[in-house]
Amino acid sequence: HDEQLGLYWRLPGLRGGQGLLASAIEYMLGGGLDSRLYRLLVDELQIASSVRVNAEMMHDAGLFLIMVEPKQGKMEQCKQTIVEQMARVAAEGFDELELYKMVKNRQRQHMLALHNLHDFVYHWLESFFTTRDELAFFKLANEFAALTKEELRLFAAQWLDPRDMHSVALMPLPGGARKIWTAEQEKIEEYYAYLL
Repeated sequence: HDEQLGLYWRLPGLRGGQGLLASAIEYMLGGGLDSRLYRLLVDELQIASSVRVNAEMMHDAGLFLIMVEPKQGKMEQCKQTIVEQMARVAAEGFDELELYKMVKNRQRQHMLALHNLHDFVYHWLESFFTTRDELAFFKLANEFAALTKEELRLFAAQWLDPRDMHSVALMPLPGGARKIWTAEQEKIEEYYAYLL
């Protein structure tokens, strides 16, 4: 059973100055086992096997994506539950504990990026070309701590409104098509091995 449900919204890009808010909400909704959607869909309602949330931000555009692996026959219930939660976030925002956990996690992730040369260079360049401020990346950890519940709620109300949501359902391949796909994948792997 490999059904997946994808719900997504278009976001402004990093140049729009909204990346910090999108990243904070990404974590609070789907940043691990203690996130709002994971707790609700997987632990409490037990209608999904997994939940992932990604705020993919480029310079001029972004995408906020929620991917869910619903349990058999629970796709519509997962979708409806997420729609209800997104409307709740836009109306009520997040609580203090969710905000506290997000700040601590994002600060930790920021410190880890400072200690990994590849991550540091990537994030510093991204930050510099977005803001034209060579110190912007270093200020980021403190900026997460300065976010308010109201800023996050307003961002969700403007950009993550369920009425602006798009959805896609990924269904498993039928048996015959799966065999063809597997054979094609093996050919690709052989070609890659040949190239290397």
